[in-house]
Amino acid sequence: MKVRKGEIEIDRFVVPFRAYGEASQFIVCVNGAQQTMAAWKSVLSVFSKEYTVVLFDFPGQGRARILYGPTAISVDEQVRILRDVVAAQNASGKVNVFGASWGGVIVAAFASQYPDLVEKIILGSFGLKTSKKMLIVLKKGQELFETGKGDAVADLIINNFGQHLTEFYKKKIYSQFQRIKNENLRAFYLHGKLLASGRNINQVVNLCDIKAKTLIINGEFDTIMDLEDVRVASEQIPNCETRIIEGVGHFLHNERKDILGIYKDFLSGKQEKSHSTIPEILQAHMSTSTASSKSVSP
Repeated sequence: MKVRKGEIEIDRFVVPFRAYGEASQFIVCVNGAQQTMAAWKSVLSVFSKEYTVVLFDFPGQGRARILYGPTAISVDEQVRILRDVVAAQNASGKVNVFGASWGGVIVAAFASQYPDLVEKIILGSFGLKTSKKMLIVLKKGQELFETGKGDAVADLIINNFGQHLTEFYKKKIYSQFQRIKNENLRAFYLHGKLLASGRNINQVVNLCDIKAKTLIINGEFDTIMDLEDVRVASEQIPNCETRIIEGVGHFLHNERKDILGIYKDFLSGKQEKSHSTIPEILQAHMSTSTASSKSVSP
């Protein structure tokens, strides 16, 4: 597989990227908070023959660098970075863009602002706002950082929303936080403060302006996003389909590799009906809750 490596200087940042493959169609993958391009490794084996797959790190992740200015990176700066990474590929047509977790927010903002650059987008582990449980976890994370216990953040992540990861990926998270740079840990802390502010995604992204065909895909057991919130988000995007994958948490294809097949079917235009939709999952949860309440003696 041909690999093209490079760095782009964008305003006050240096952003490393890798482009895998030589196909004329492009997929650009956007990391979640404090994830690096390594989070998309399994995507390469499935897509790099039919697509050129582009991976990169935001400042505060991996080998990316902040040349000057604050550690905090605004949504507008992240969207501009994604725009310039896409532009650097000299694609002959529109590109497909995958986003995971916070990366999905940036992809949605990018697609709404630059509709002429985007063919299809996948928003993984996506919703309008952070769940109540996640707000509690964020508060604990802030306390760990402020008391000098940043290395305990890996435990917090895995115990609260990484329970469904394989042991391989759990070890990778532990290893990442054991050797994380101080500036990257601070970037993660500042990102947590942004999420803890409780801002709704609609305050930074106009979902109604997204023209690209869109797939929102979330795990049934994702503790970060509320399923009802996902439904509301999907209704705002004009050309959107949604999949809720049973038995899966926040990390999707890093928990179950067969989810990559759903991504592939979406890009190829195939309709996949074997996965539960939001109304079905919501109804199942409501039924479970009702049954539980009826089984409790007064």
